Amino acid sequence: MKNFLAFLLYSMTLFLQPLIAQKIPLPEHPRPDFEREAWANLNGIWKFGFDSLDIGVKEKWFSNTNHSPLSINVPFPWGSPLSGIADKADFGW
Repeated sequence: MKNFLAFLLYSMTLFLQPLIAQKIPLPEHPRPDFEREAWANLNGIWKFGFDSLDIGVKEKWFSNTNHSPLSINVPFPWGSPLSGIADKADFGW
């Protein structure tokens, strides 16, 4: 079990390296009263794209990033000034 947890933490570290290199907004745990010893902050810059026709699931947009030409600052929702993305559709990826 310890080996699996070590592998999982190592894998997450590799995945999160691009996020660690950037300035992460709100780096603290969002709920200090529920903070766990091992948690990952996913805030930062992510690829983003609007799906105004709601066809992303049908066309399997989740399998590639070709439909994500924009960058959004997570954890802020699109439409908020801090996200860097104006509100242009009801669906986003």
